[in-house]
Amino acid sequence: RNPYSWWIYTMAALTYLPKGATMIEIQSFLYETANINISASTATLLRRAIKRQSPCLVRREYTKNLPTIANVLKLTSRLDRFKNARGKRPYVFQFEDASAARKSLLSLFPNLKPLFAHIDQTKKLV
Repeated sequence: RNPYSWWIYTMAALTYLPKGATMIEIQSFLYETANINISASTATLLRRAIKRQSPCLVRREYTKNLPTIANVLKLTSRLDRFKNARGKRPYVFQFEDASAARKSLLSLFPNLKPLFAHIDQTKKLV
């Protein structure tokens, strides 16, 4: 099991991807840099958090504070207009300011310093 929630890893990865990324790109980035596996099916949960919709208490989809954190970090999402493949177009997630989001993440969750340090080191190798 991963020591952090999937959304913590997602937010951390998005600070390294300032132009935004789909959930599959985030998943790939995390696996390549930190050998972390997260589910790509969490895109819908993240979209709901950005819209500030409350979590489903029955299914325990995500923590109660995720919509607030997404709002504080100024996380946005949009449909990928350039996808030419068949099927549903993916959503691209992006911070308005990735460096400010990283600083806010570290102030909200100081225990993420080792994760950022690890990704910083392995990102140079990838």
